[in-house]
Amino acid sequence: MPNRNHSSSGPNDRNGAALSPPALAPLLRRDLLLPGLALITGLTLLTLGGVYAINHWEREALRLGFFALLGGLLLLLLLIARTRTIQLAKLRQTQRNMVFGLANLAELRDPDTGKHLERTRSYGVILARALAKLPKYRHRIDERFIDDLYEAAPLHDLGKVGIPDRVLLKPGRLDQEEFKIIQGHSAIGARLLQRIIVKLEQPEPFLLVSLNIARHHHEKYNGSGYPDGLAGDDIPLEARIYALGDAYDAIRAKRPYKEPVTHLEAVQRIYAGRGSHFDPDVANAFLDCEEHLMEMFDSYQHYDDVYRIDVEGDEGGGGRGSSEPTVVWSPEFEVGVGIVDRQHKELIARINQLLAAIRQGKGGEESLALLRFLQEYVVEHFQTEEAYMRRHHYPDYAAHKEMHDTFIAEVDQLVATVEESGVSSELVVQINRQVINWLVAHIFLVD
Repeated sequence: MPNRNHSSSGPNDRNGAALSPPALAPLLRRDLLLPGLALITGLTLLTLGGVYAINHWEREALRLGFFALLGGLLLLLLLIARTRTIQLAKLRQTQRNMVFGLANLAELRDPDTGKHLERTRSYGVILARALAKLPKYRHRIDERFIDDLYEAAPLHDLGKVGIPDRVLLKPGRLDQEEFKIIQGHSAIGARLLQRIIVKLEQPEPFLLVSLNIARHHHEKYNGSGYPDGLAGDDIPLEARIYALGDAYDAIRAKRPYKEPVTHLEAVQRIYAGRGSHFDPDVANAFLDCEEHLMEMFDSYQHYDDVYRIDVEGDEGGGGRGSSEPTVVWSPEFEVGVGIVDRQHKELIARINQLLAAIRQGKGGEESLALLRFLQEYVVEHFQTEEAYMRRHHYPDYAAHKEMHDTFIAEVDQLVATVEESGVSSELVVQINRQVINWLVAHIFLVD
């Protein structure tokens, strides 16, 4: 029975509908109209002023006037350049907002898509960084490539917006006909992205990367994949990288039609597909960093089980919506004591740093830093809380202090374990789990 996670497009999708001509060029020209008129006016005034000055001014005054006018012209040119830069930045922001708005449509159609998108985009970054260590890819995979891969990844299943609910949301395995229908999402997504790209005068590079991923992330290295049956290096590099992260997440995740799979079994399956399903180089890179993918998957799962706030839009985050694990401060966390609330905010910030580090494959480094911070900071924080409780005759002071002492002992034990054996992937997950559990229990429920 086919697996619904390995989808493709139909054979005739390359001959899509006629594409529309660029649509943002008139907008850009209209935005430049005022600076253009200002430049023309300035040049005209300079010309008239120059003629008058030559006929009426003394030589020294003429020289000073020339330099003053030249300085004014340079300032005008700088103003126009600045205006152009701002306009291009706004256009890029508009592109991101528009495209990620479309990506959110796919997330709304399928409840599991949002978590899958955030995990797999981070898998891609970790895999790309591991692959970049090989001489063959050192000059192909730079920070720009990695940034574009991260931005493009959420659009890989955009085509699911075109799949009927009876297939997309079916709780069991798909039959052959349904599987063929859902295979069409890769071509639908690629066609949507292509239409967007041709409408933009200056499409962002990540859109071109997203087009390749959307169409080709279900190709197989031996040519048996779809929609186009590409093989080897004919498959775009970004699609080969994303395909492995996508498969890892699909293997591990629980679905209505299958049970979750352990990390070890997922590694074994991916290794078995090395050279057939997956690019051997990408599979080798995965083996070098597989523990980071495990940290991320397990941390996301635990976070979703305990506490979750979806961020509809993040300030300064490129305008993209986010369902990344993030503990967001809210009035419900406030205890009404200024210094205690400030300390709680600092603790939450540290938790978010750990979650962000795990997404970047740096969970081990940040876990150790977090533990050392907690060793010192929570003692100070607990002393502040306990002094306040004693001063106000808090009725459950003894029980509360016991919770504090228990957490301090747990942190000390974790630090001792790290100093003895180092930071393993399993320990990163354990640290993340214990700290999140404590954060929710202590601040949200108890305080």
